[in-house]
Amino acid sequence: MSQPVLRFPPSDGGAWPALRTAWRARRRAAREPASLVLAPIRGGAAGLLGPDQRARLISLLTGTPDDGASRLRSWLERRQARQSALLVAPDRNTAVAFALRWGLDLSRIRVVASLDTLSAEQLTRDLTLSATKEPAWHSTRRD
Repeated sequence: MSQPVLRFPPSDGGAWPALRTAWRARRRAAREPASLVLAPIRGGAAGLLGPDQRARLISLLTGTPDDGASRLRSWLERRQARQSALLVAPDRNTAVAFALRWGLDLSRIRVVASLDTLSAEQLTRDLTLSATKEPAWHSTRRD
């Protein structure tokens, strides 16, 4: 029997509510074992997870990278995106917007038809494939 998927709600608000949510998420992830950690990028709720949880973190990219957010909240969102094992976006435009704005590798982003119908089996398979995949041809130096 597999462990459950740990899901975090989006954090809407300013800097301090986002930081409070991120600390609570870190404590919750340490207490509750899960095979996958699923968190929306908005608010950076999973921005402070430990290394064990980050290895299973899948972030959901929605909307556009928020320029109007506070510095702390933007930092939490970028940190979560960069430390996620896998990123999932609803369409190609969203994936490219986040990749360009935050310097993310597009090969780490999966485009899915609907974020509401994500299955744990598909996410586990994508996570396994992304972990065993070689770096992109343009990101490695060839001698």
